[in-house]
Amino acid sequence: MERDVSLRGGEWYSLRCTYEKISPEDDGQFGIRWRSLDGRIGGPLSGPYVRTGGASEVVAAAWIHPYHVEGRMAVMSIMDLEPEAEDDMPRIGIYIINGTLAAAFFVGSTCDSLYYREVRSWKSAIVHGEWQHIMVAYNGMDMMFFVDGRLTDVVTYSDYAYVAMGGGVQFLLGQGTAADLYWGQVESAVLYNKVTDPEAMAKALWECPIQVPEENLMLNLQLNEGAGPMSKNSAVNLQQPEMSIFGDGVLAPEARWVDSTCDTLGAFAASVEYAGHGLVEGLAGQCMVFSIQSRDKCGSRRLSGGDNFTVEVVGPLHLHTEIYELTVGHGIVDMQDGSYLVHFTREISGHYLVYVKLNGEIVYNEDGAEASKACVRPFVTDAYMSYLYDEHDMLGLDEVRESCAGIPVAYMIQTVDMYGLATSVHSPVTATPSA
Repeated sequence: MERDVSLRGGEWYSLRCTYEKISPEDDGQFGIRWRSLDGRIGGPLSGPYVRTGGASEVVAAAWIHPYHVEGRMAVMSIMDLEPEAEDDMPRIGIYIINGTLAAAFFVGSTCDSLYYREVRSWKSAIVHGEWQHIMVAYNGMDMMFFVDGRLTDVVTYSDYAYVAMGGGVQFLLGQGTAADLYWGQVESAVLYNKVTDPEAMAKALWECPIQVPEENLMLNLQLNEGAGPMSKNSAVNLQQPEMSIFGDGVLAPEARWVDSTCDTLGAFAASVEYAGHGLVEGLAGQCMVFSIQSRDKCGSRRLSGGDNFTVEVVGPLHLHTEIYELTVGHGIVDMQDGSYLVHFTREISGHYLVYVKLNGEIVYNEDGAEASKACVRPFVTDAYMSYLYDEHDMLGLDEVRESCAGIPVAYMIQTVDMYGLATSVHSPVTATPSA
C-alpha cells in the first residue's frame, strides 16, 4: 500500500497509520517508510529500535580464528528463508575479503532498484591463525569497524538509511551469498538491533561474553566447549520475556569450535580457583596434593594449558621461614585442559603457608586470603626409631641403664616417626626391678 503526501520543508506534520489483523496467518509485521520524489529511501517513521521485522540499526560481533583470509569469506549473514536466487543479497553480511574486514547492509528497495551499503575496511586487518574479535556497528549513517576492541575505521554516509530486515529471515554462521564458506573456528556470534555506545560495546564484548539477557540483543550464540553441547539462547525481549527470539543451538558431540571463551586473553589471577586436602593438612614425608583451575577474565574455565603458575611453601613457621618453590614441570603438572595438579613433600612437622601465584601475582584463596595454612603432622610411629629415656631423680641414676632391686623406677617413652619427629607427648612408664 502506498500513499502520496505533499510536505513543505521546515514544517512539522503528524502522520498516523492504523492496522487491522484480518487473518490468523498474518504475521502482523509492517513498517512505515517514506521516499522523496527523487526515489531516495529515508529513515523509518516507526523508529528503528523495535525488535520486529522492520528497519533497524545493527551491531554484529564475533570471535573468529580463520585458517586463511584469502578471497571473500562470509563470517555471518541474515538471509531470506527462501532466497529467490543463488546470488540473492543478504540483509546483513559480515565478510573477510583478502585479509580485511568488510560489511554489507540492505537498506531498502524500489520497484526496479535495490539499495545496498557495503564497505571494505582496508584499515581493519584480519590475519590467519590467530584469534581476533571483530565488530561492525551501523547506526543508519555511520559504519564503524572494530578489531580486538579497538576502533579501526569509520565510514559516514550523507543521509540515514536503516537496515531493512523484513520478515521471514534466517541467521547463517559462516555462510552467505556471493562468498565462500568461512574456514576456521568461531567462538561466539552476537547481534544487537541498536547502536548505543559502540566503543564501549566493542571493548565489553572483546573482554567477556554476554552473561545475562540484555535489551536490544537479537542473538547471542556462545559456541565454546566449556558451555557443553548446548549453545544457549539468551536473546530476549525484556518487555515480553515469554516471547522467544531464537531457539537454543545444539552442537555435534565431536565438534571442537574453540579452546575456551576469551582464551586469547589468557588466565586471570582474580578468577583462578584452587582447592584440595594438601592445603589443609598432611603427614611428614608424604605427598600433599591440591589442584588449580585456571579461568579467564570472564570467569570461564580455560580448556588449554601453558599458564605460568608457581607455588611457594613457606615454613615450618615455628622453626624458620624457608621457601620451597614449585613450578610447572617441577611439582606442578600441567594437565593441558586448564587444570593443574600440585604435589609437594615436607619432612618436618609444623604449620606451613602455601602461596599460589600466576605470573608472579598472588592468587587469593576461597576465603580471600593471600595464603592457605597447612598443618604437616608427624608420620606413623616407628618402633625402631622410638626410644626410652629417664628424667633425673634424687638417686642421680640413669635408670634406663641401672637401678636398685625392689625400688620402683620411672622411664619415659618418646614415640617418633621414621623421620625422628615426635608423634605424641612423652608418656611415663613405672616398673619395679627384681634381683
